[in-house]
Amino acid sequence: MSTIDIKRLQTSQWDEILTLSETAAYLKLAERTIHRMIQRNEIPCARVGGQWRFVKAVLDDWLLSRMQVLPRNELAPFLDATEGIVRLTPMIDPGMVVDGITPGSQREVLEQLAAPLAKRGVIADRSLFVDRLLARERLSSTALGHGVAVPHVRRPQDNPAGAPAVLLGLCRQGTDFGALDEQPVHFLFLLGTTSEVVHLRLLKRITHVFRDRSVRDALLGCRSSAELVAELGAQEQRLFPGGSSVAGA
Repeated sequence: MSTIDIKRLQTSQWDEILTLSETAAYLKLAERTIHRMIQRNEIPCARVGGQWRFVKAVLDDWLLSRMQVLPRNELAPFLDATEGIVRLTPMIDPGMVVDGITPGSQREVLEQLAAPLAKRGVIADRSLFVDRLLARERLSSTALGHGVAVPHVRRPQDNPAGAPAVLLGLCRQGTDFGALDEQPVHFLFLLGTTSEVVHLRLLKRITHVFRDRSVRDALLGCRSSAELVAELGAQEQRLFPGGSSVAGA
């Protein structure tokens, strides 16, 4: 069953939690259709007290991920021409890679990850920005498993103007980030794009790239930020030459 973390669900704001009938009305579907989707593991949900519950923000992410429209204005440098696939590496500024993140609480890790944004004046209040990232973590962990987490604010359009589309952090020792596979997180991708669709395409691309263990091992062996970005680009090209092998990634 496609579920979300019950403990985090219980600490969410209650007005963001929907019943099955409310979810059916929100998605404009029949309740029996929602039941079938639950049985087919097609919709994120949790069983609480014998009844199904849904988190609206998670439903929004899930719904947007199923949409196929990709905005192209200002994105030409990051798209593969063949299918409009978002490429990850060109969105990472080597000067915004945070190598050497030390393990700690989620707040401590996110404070380190957000430091370059504060230094460049992209965010005026680092602590407030981290609060917003943590609010998203309370809904469900953004750790994807395989040592990767993708922290982000709940609504991409709320990202600060001038933020890089992707900021990469590396914790070589690994840190606990609430991953469902209970594995330590080494790679943190802070998503700063203001486009919801691009945000979701990037999530999918990161998932495709980092499920390959050889990619993770190669990146952990890099000795500098520039080498890390160059190696990621080489690995992305190796996995998806020309960008056409994984449609929609």
